[in-house]
Amino acid sequence: MSVFIAPIVEGHAEDKTVERLLHRVWNELLRCPARLQVLPALRPKQGQLLQLNGVVLADNVRKAFLKLQAKVKKAPNAVGLVLLLFDAEKNCPAALGPRLLATATSAQSNARIACVLAKKMFENWLVAGSATLHGLNGLPNPLPAVVNVEDLGGKAWFEQQLRSVDPRRAYSETVDSPAYVAAMDVAAARLNSPSFDKLCRELEKLIPPPTPPSDPAADTLT
Repeated sequence: MSVFIAPIVEGHAEDKTVERLLHRVWNELLRCPARLQVLPALRPKQGQLLQLNGVVLADNVRKAFLKLQAKVKKAPNAVGLVLLLFDAEKNCPAALGPRLLATATSAQSNARIACVLAKKMFENWLVAGSATLHGLNGLPNPLPAVVNVEDLGGKAWFEQQLRSVDPRRAYSETVDSPAYVAAMDVAAARLNSPSFDKLCRELEKLIPPPTPPSDPAADTLT
């Protein structure tokens, strides 16, 4: 069995890292033997996906579904998912998530769609798993422990840590986030961040049920 995911993202960090992040969760946390393939993410201009009229989101959902179907049709027993992966930032995730999911579902009612929002921003997930990032890519060693991970500004936190080592150093979504995603503690991130746990739970729904053991007696009778 194969599992295909077509992500729709808004930020540069997610665009550069979503494939690696999903594979790490799938293989290291969920330990699923089914083959996972992540399609190249769709990323329109910043801010367009969250517009109230839903036009850009609906258009991208339809595009993602077409690409997904092209893959699923070629693989027997394949499962496909359109994954909306955005930052809630100043919005309330409990209100924004259902609105986005409703818009996406209306655009493509026959698609399997999941919406996952980082409560503040994607970088908060990296902070949640930062126990394994000491000294990496310009970060200090040791890194300070963090509480209330969901409520801080993830980008600002990384910039503060980087500049504690080099005052000229800025955080780069396209350079730093891939390195941090590759090395972060995904198990700790799930434990420390409820919104990251939501991502893990959506992926768990794709895991195929175990094959029931055959009945030797039935085999004998046939």
